[in-house]
Amino acid sequence: MPIKRVDFNVLAFIRSLNENQFTISYLNKAYIESPECQHTCPKISRQYLYRNLLKYLEQGVLVSCESKTSKAVLYSIAESLETNIVKTSIKNDSDSISCVPDTKEICDSIREKLKIHKLTLLKTMGETEAFKEWAEERPDLRADIQDRYNSVRDESAKLLGKVNAYESLLTMYEGS
Repeated sequence: MPIKRVDFNVLAFIRSLNENQFTISYLNKAYIESPECQHTCPKISRQYLYRNLLKYLEQGVLVSCESKTSKAVLYSIAESLETNIVKTSIKNDSDSISCVPDTKEICDSIREKLKIHKLTLLKTMGETEAFKEWAEERPDLRADIQDRYNSVRDESAKLLGKVNAYESLLTMYEGS
């Protein structure tokens, strides 16, 4: 069965709603009720809209906000499309919603991730050294542990990349 191509501009539709914030459920309901709707199944239309929301989040066109009173994720259009970080604070009657955390909160989050990855890196480096020592002690058993050694060595390399990435992110956010 060929894939049905949907010719619908989700971002233009979101803008036409004139809502400061919206949930995926609200967006899906509005889309289904719209005469431009090209889906017959609410589940499929929700999946279609959600894929587009994720794409727009990655591009920085939309930002997601978390509500303290609801499990639903709120989305809003970014004020500035040039930056991915929008510093707005939207007040509800009984709830304070912060769309993007401040720089200190971002740095603290990065430091926490960095700490976890550094500890995991040290653990995998220790495993790599232990496997290497064992292989040197018992060359006759090297074949038994070679796959595990390679796996842990590759994991160490990935973790080192993550540590470097988080360190550069931290430097970037601390500098701004």
